[in-house]
Parts: sequence; C-alpha cells; structure tokens
Amino acid sequence: MSLRRSVFDAKVRMAGGAAYRSFLRRSRAADESSREELLHRQRADAADLARFAAARSPWYRERIGPLLSEDLADPAVFERIPVLEKEDLRDHYDEILARDSGVRRTMVARTGGSTGLPLKVLKDFSVRPATLTWRLMDWWDVDPADNSASVERLPWKGIRQAANTAFWWPTRKVNVDAGAMDEADLRYFADAIRRIRPRMLWGYAHSLHEFALAVERNGWQVPPLRSISSTAAPLTQAQAADVERILGAPIYETYRAAEVSLIAGQCEHRRGMHIQADHKLLEVVDESGRAVPDGEPGEIVVTDLLNRAQPMLRYRLGDVGVIDPEPCPCGRPFPVLLSLLGRSNDVIRTKEGLVSIYSFASAFSKHPAIRQYQIHQMEDFSLVLKVVPSGPHVTVDDLSGALADLSDEFNGSLPVAAEIVEVIPHVRGKQKSVVSHLPEHEGASS
Repeated sequence: MSLRRSVFDAKVRMAGGAAYRSFLRRSRAADESSREELLHRQRADAADLARFAAARSPWYRERIGPLLSEDLADPAVFERIPVLEKEDLRDHYDEILARDSGVRRTMVARTGGSTGLPLKVLKDFSVRPATLTWRLMDWWDVDPADNSASVERLPWKGIRQAANTAFWWPTRKVNVDAGAMDEADLRYFADAIRRIRPRMLWGYAHSLHEFALAVERNGWQVPPLRSISSTAAPLTQAQAADVERILGAPIYETYRAAEVSLIAGQCEHRRGMHIQADHKLLEVVDESGRAVPDGEPGEIVVTDLLNRAQPMLRYRLGDVGVIDPEPCPCGRPFPVLLSLLGRSNDVIRTKEGLVSIYSFASAFSKHPAIRQYQIHQMEDFSLVLKVVPSGPHVTVDDLSGALADLSDEFNGSLPVAAEIVEVIPHVRGKQKSVVSHLPEHEGASS
C-alpha cells in the first residue's frame, strides 16, 4: 500500500469513524453477494426505512401508517406508498424531517434548480457522497487516494474549499466551477491538471465536452488520464468521441441527483449503468406509481436507503428510464439502468395534448451527424431542431433522417425544420432538451 493511500485511509477513519467503516463493510458484502441476496437485502432495508419514517416523520405517518400491518418488503405493498413529489419536498420540508432521528452529522444538500424548482434536503453526512463512488472507481481502475480533477458546480468555495483541500493532502484535487467558467477558467484548469497529474476527471457532461474542445482549440497539453466520469445528462455519441479522443481516456456515465447523491454508474462494459442497489432502491413506474415491466420506459422514483435525517421514499426525480431485462456481461449483482431517455417535463405539445420527448430523444443522441441538439417548439407549434454538428461539413440535408423521425413521432401533424448552430447554451453545466416558446395559456414551460 502506498504512503498516499495509508494517509488517505487514516483521514477517512478520522473524518467518518464507525459510520464509514460500517458502510464500507456493507459495500464489500454487496459486491460479493448474489443478485438474489442483494435485492432481498435491499427490500428489507427499504421496509425498515419505511417503518422508521412512519414512526418519526409526521409527513409519512399518515401515508405509511395504513400499510404497517402488511409486508413492506413485498414490492407490491411498497409501491402503494405514495410517490414523493418535488413540490411535496418544497412545501412540506419540515414535516418530512424525522424527529429524534439519531443522526448526529447532517448537511443540507441543495439542487441547482435546473428543472425550475430549487430544493433542499437534509441528509445524513456520516457517509459522505464521495464515498459512494469508490466502488465505481475500483471498476474504472482508479484509487480513491489518487489525484483528481472536477468541472462541476462547487459545493464549497473560499476558505471552506481551501480547508477541504488541505485536509486531504497528499491526495490533491483541483476544481473549476461549471456554473461560471470562461476561457480563463478553462486555461487555469488545464494548467492545474498539468501540475497535479490527476488519474480521474469528473464533470457535468456538457462542461466536460466544453473543456475538451477548449483543450483542442488552444493546443493545451494535458497529461493522460486514466478515467473520466460524466453526469447531469447523457452525452451524444459524437460528444463522447470528442472527449475520449482529446483527453485520451474512456468516459463512464454516472447518474446522480443532489437530493439522493449517487444512484447508478457504468462498469467497464459501458452497457447501461449499474444501480447501486445496496444504498438506493430505484423503481421505474407509470403515472400512477406502479412498476412497469423491465425493458419498458417509465418515470424513475428513488428511495435513499442511507438517509434517516429526512427520509426520501419513492421520490420522483423527473427522469425517464428503462431497466435492462438482461444481466450485464460483467457478472456483478447490481441491476442495470439501460438508458436515461430524458426528463419527464421535457415535453412537446400538439394542439390536442402532450407528447413526451423521452420516446425519441435517444435516437438523436446516437445520430452520427449530431454533436449536440435542442428542440425548440415555436409559438405556432412548429418544431426547430437546433444542432451543433459533429463535423465542419455537416449540412441541414444530413439531418433529414433525424427530422423524419421527429415528424413521424407526431404523425406529421407538426411542421419540423433543422438549424445548424455553433453553440447550444447550458445552465450551470446542464442543458435542456426542449425549449418551449408557446404562450403561457397553452401550458408551455420554458
């Protein structure tokens, strides 16, 4: 074991104590279990959390109380717990908190509001979010004690950031804030990467792509990385190819949310993302909150099995996904989220009603001519597909297949057109798939 790893482990014990050690033991046990054992333990933990929430949280008492006489480990019973909506979390924050939870260390996690609804959650900080990624780092051949770099929205700044950096020395970290980075910030980041030579680069998908393009555009030299992890949105095929070619390392997608931390991540096969089932229960459900069959799209609800400060049971994230009915070739016991297909509030309207973007968005992500895309619905209901092309010679004619797919989705009822653009703006490193220009009285969201 290296000196750096020995010092790192000592600081982990100092910072987390028994809670860290207990979590890491459970994490190793999950890795070594069978799929049946893992899912049985997951359901038992979810049932235990539900009973705890019913006893300690006024919000859950009336919603779970009628189910306490039944077997909450049974999925058919558990899914009768009402889905927790973002509006519930905003409007009933104090009622959802667990009274006398026994949690000694807490933190308030805040969302960036990219969905238009900034939120906060009180979380158990005994097991810090970074710890949840260590299993994935092992899959990616990276050690938690290795130097790392990130281009994300920074949780801490100023003195707190400096103190955190100093505490973890000799492991070195460098960050740039994805929410407000210009060319000077990107240059600083490239210089810092040359200085500390990280093995791991973390970041929001579109911010990683922006950084990679800046490296290529300016001829900056950066040392080779071992792995790159993206989150916040799926990368298109062309974007992923850019990042890997320019930065010289494989890119692995992860699925995270500020409210519940890490949910899923890719293994070396990069065929969907493994749900971290020992600390998250992910369900794919229909509009009524009932499970849909594996292989079919539905809305994602998540139960955070680690948070007893403010229990999050069947929390609707606003994302749409598909569970893979087949096991991953890697043989690990964790179920696979085959794909994330967009946000449930990214919708396109016809004059008759709503059609969700998720049923066809993934086709754009795989189209070879498209590096980035965004669909604009204009005031007359027509659609404009704005595209940053994958190469300098791509023309509007090369997008005819994507336009045909878009038109077919609405049975030709909506006029469609394409526009090639140089850049698609993002908010805090995140990008919307659909922008609506419909008048408010049509119920559009922008």
